[in-house]
Amino acid sequence: MSERDTMKQEFASALERLRQLPEAARARLHGIFAQALLKETFEVSTPHGRVSFVLLGHVAAIRAQSMLRKQPATIEWIDRFHRNSVF
Repeated sequence: MSERDTMKQEFASALERLRQLPEAARARLHGIFAQALLKETFEVSTPHGRVSFVLLGHVAAIRAQSMLRKQPATIEWIDRFHRNSVF
């Protein structure tokens, strides 16, 4: 089994366990996971330093990984930001 298949299987198992919790506990855990995932960033190295992304889905992860190749105008715009800017 590939690593990707193993991850999918583990995620499906965790999701099924979450769905079996009582409603109030499930709601609390949804909130805890959402907050944790928003704090957990994916970083991409650039010539000017690292850019951090909050990934809210598979498409966002792909875009974060390919942005330096596919979005040259956006990268030029970002390069003009002041150090430690947030957008």
